Amino acid sequence: DDEEVADGQNNNNAEEETDEANFRGKKLSDCRLCLLEPGTDVDNTIATIKAHFAATAPEQAAESDNAVNGKKKRQQPSKKIEVLEATTRKVHFTYKNYIMPEILKKVLPKGVVALSGFEQVGHIAHVNLDDSHLPYRFIIGQVIIDCNADTVRTVVNKLGSIDSVFREFKMECIGGDPTDLTAEVKQYGCTFVIPYDKVYWNSRLGFEHHRLVSSMNAGDQLFDVMAGCGPFAVPAAQKGIIVHANDLNPESVKAMRVNADRNGIRQGKELYTYEMDGREYIEKIVREQFLEVSAAPEVVSKEVIAKGKAYDQQFAVLSAADKKCGKKVAPSASAIVAEAASSSANASSAYTGPRRHMSMNLPALAVQFLDVFTRPTWRTGKIIDKNMLIHVYTFSAAEDFLADGVVQVEQNIQASLAGGYVEKVTHVRDVAPNKQMVCVSFRLPPKIFGEDEPLTKKRRSEEATNCN
Repeated sequence: DDEEVADGQNNNNAEEETDEANFRGKKLSDCRLCLLEPGTDVDNTIATIKAHFAATAPEQAAESDNAVNGKKKRQQPSKKIEVLEATTRKVHFTYKNYIMPEILKKVLPKGVVALSGFEQVGHIAHVNLDDSHLPYRFIIGQVIIDCNADTVRTVVNKLGSIDSVFREFKMECIGGDPTDLTAEVKQYGCTFVIPYDKVYWNSRLGFEHHRLVSSMNAGDQLFDVMAGCGPFAVPAAQKGIIVHANDLNPESVKAMRVNADRNGIRQGKELYTYEMDGREYIEKIVREQFLEVSAAPEVVSKEVIAKGKAYDQQFAVLSAADKKCGKKVAPSASAIVAEAASSSANASSAYTGPRRHMSMNLPALAVQFLDVFTRPTWRTGKIIDKNMLIHVYTFSAAEDFLADGVVQVEQNIQASLAGGYVEKVTHVRDVAPNKQMVCVSFRLPPKIFGEDEPLTKKRRSEEATNCN
């Protein structure tokens, strides 16, 4: 391709160059060659570059307010940069000079949209191709590997939606070794081994995993109903939270145990694993073995508390710098959501001491599992701990998706959450146009335990008859 270029030369040694400036969004530090699009006004561009550096290059050294080792740092004078001449050159680009979307645009037929990106899990690139891409899927796979050779070895295409009870999805390898499907991923100090063709994993939820774990304290208990390979369970255990993690998929439980070992977590002491249906796990483990036995987890040692503080300090900078996916959330019209957002209305804002949490991270189905709380077993009067905080994830297509998340919870537990029982409603991420992922954190209201139940018409009639 032929390009117009401005060829600049600096009399100073490039290694001594300390000035960095942005011109039209691109760094010009140590530049010798500036490529311009054909048809660019070269003379005007040169004049603009000269004026820019003439205005920004200081003539004398300036004192910096930044202290280094207790002393003020003295900055060296920036070198003045001049563009000396402009000329036309023929620049030869090879396959390696192009990025993935550019190559795909050239090799795919007209009308087939070139991919602009992909999800990456370890060394595995995951794409969702549409029907127009399928005849060229192996070309696409090879281009992805060629353009990302340092980080990608295998490319898979998702086939259909996730409809398996074990949450893994069908896939076709379209690039690399089809047997090389076990990835290694690092998130906030934890290492996860992921058999990608056997378990569910979403790299976009890394911040959410960290957010939820950060909201708990060392000494708390976490009951992870749909634990997968441990994205919540493993970091929680590292923080000093006692974790009871369950998943129906035996491959997920196997991977979770591997990940516990990889991160130095003691199984049977810091992490307990189960392989059960979610509803039965809530009934047999959570209710029978914990909520009916004690009012709260046992107070932990000072060493465990220190472990939790160390975890929070280690990742405070990371979490502050991390950017959560999703659009800015508009205020909810729901009174319940507004109530949860107010610390004065938050019924547990003054809660201290170890606490129990339950996470249900299966947004397509998790709210349906809440019907377990409508069973008579929760109204026997045996439950001692009624303060467990439940974090349930769901999808919403409603305009006020925060409020809709609360409504979904209320419909499935068949009880109102008004009165401070919703502690937080979080917008997790944009999943697709008009589809949001939401986390509702709530406590079970008295009606679940058979307390303060509203009178039905039949009961009102019966009580009226008895009074007469």
